[in-house]
Amino acid sequence: MPRLDGLASVSALGILATFYDLPGKRLSKVTAADSGFPKQVVERMAPYAASGGAIGPDGLLYILGHDRPEMYVLAKPVMGPSLIHVATIDVEAEGQAFTFAEGRTIFAIDRRKGAVREVILPMGDTSNFPDARELR
Repeated sequence: MPRLDGLASVSALGILATFYDLPGKRLSKVTAADSGFPKQVVERMAPYAASGGAIGPDGLLYILGHDRPEMYVLAKPVMGPSLIHVATIDVEAEGQAFTFAEGRTIFAIDRRKGAVREVILPMGDTSNFPDARELR
């Protein structure tokens, strides 16, 4: 069995993510069954997990994976264990951290290019998802 250098579990909004280090390799693991993330979002982020996330000004959860230049917009369901995947937004940053500035503007780290990108996000639209609720 490999030796773990570090182990941390984070639980927020009913989502459990476990992050751990193996010697020389950083790993993170989130699965649809235990995370609350919708299966299709977990599949898009595979083999990694969410890299950054924040609740936007509209009360929806915005997350980035590690490798794809995509942001996933999630809402809380009226009932049930899994968040609702409301939208996927193309962004000019391939994963890592981001933060909301004013309004719908985010600053995102583009890991591969070593740059910080300023992105204005479209409005989150939950009108096609009657069971979707804000997370705040």
